[in-house]
Amino acid sequence: MHPLQIIGIILLLFGTVFIYIGQNKSAEMRNRELIKKSDKIEELSEKNMVLNQEITNLNKQITGYIAGDSYCLVTFGKFDEGTDIVNVSINNEGENPLYELSLNIIDVEKLENKDFPNIAEAIQYLKKTRITFGFKIIPPKRGEMLPLKFPFFNKTKRIFNIDVTSRGGSFW
Repeated sequence: MHPLQIIGIILLLFGTVFIYIGQNKSAEMRNRELIKKSDKIEELSEKNMVLNQEITNLNKQITGYIAGDSYCLVTFGKFDEGTDIVNVSINNEGENPLYELSLNIIDVEKLENKDFPNIAEAIQYLKKTRITFGFKIIPPKRGEMLPLKFPFFNKTKRIFNIDVTSRGGSFW
């Protein structure tokens, strides 16, 4: 064999070894970078889980604060003897505020004396005859009073449908 062929084979072997070593070093460096990035992603993921848990806890607190177990008690009382003025009291009986409270009073007796051809006309009649009050916020353990000109005490028995709604829900 010719000496140049031997030198070529040796150079080829060295080149192959260097390429192999270079590729391994390059792959090792990429693996280290990927491991660092993976560790960083894992660290950020753990922080994200902690933040998500904090958000969940805050949402539970907010939900409790907005709705919670609060409800209201509505009472009617005479404002002045001999008048049609009724004192309507709305009291928040819960531990949380009631937001955007709306009180709707419907005199059911008015419905019993009417004959409606269809449900749409009955609903329109209810919308016209109902009495609605709105309140922005009623703090816990507090209330509001309204004098209302309403023929409430003219009879010994009255039938009303009273529904109360707030941002947190409805109660009857």
